[in-house]
Amino acid sequence: MTAAQMDDRTGLQDEVSVRPPQEQFYLWAIRIWMRGHWAGQSVDGILRKGFAGMYAADALSGFDALMHCITASWHRPLDITCACRRFLTGDEVYLLDMIRLAHQRPPSDYPAGLLDYAFRASARQSLILHLYQFMRDFDHAVTTFRKPGGAVSSGYQFPIRASVH
Repeated sequence: MTAAQMDDRTGLQDEVSVRPPQEQFYLWAIRIWMRGHWAGQSVDGILRKGFAGMYAADALSGFDALMHCITASWHRPLDITCACRRFLTGDEVYLLDMIRLAHQRPPSDYPAGLLDYAFRASARQSLILHLYQFMRDFDHAVTTFRKPGGAVSSGYQFPIRASVH
């Protein structure tokens, strides 16, 4: 077990299965997108199917723009793992926390230095713009999660087995 898989407060491993369903979906999408990016292969079909299953097909272009911004502005190689892996890396935890925070508050309320951890200063404004565009596009899926018959209540399974090799 690596240090990235350990929770500093409790010593517990950070497993995908204990994350809320929405975060599991974000993680799946990030992992699939990164694998395609690294392999130089298109994963649009896989992502399109996943986003459609979450009733968020319109959010795919915003997600793609966000991921391009993240990979271009991250100041070191990203530690993103395979879509079927059950533990999160430190970078994956950071990205999920950043997305959750963006959904909860405006950039002016971010803790000081939040984006300094991983992103070049010249790209932070663009990153915030893409992050908020993606969250706005994805918002309708968040409300669908909570409705009877929505993705979560209907037992929708994220297509985590779909991966790029």
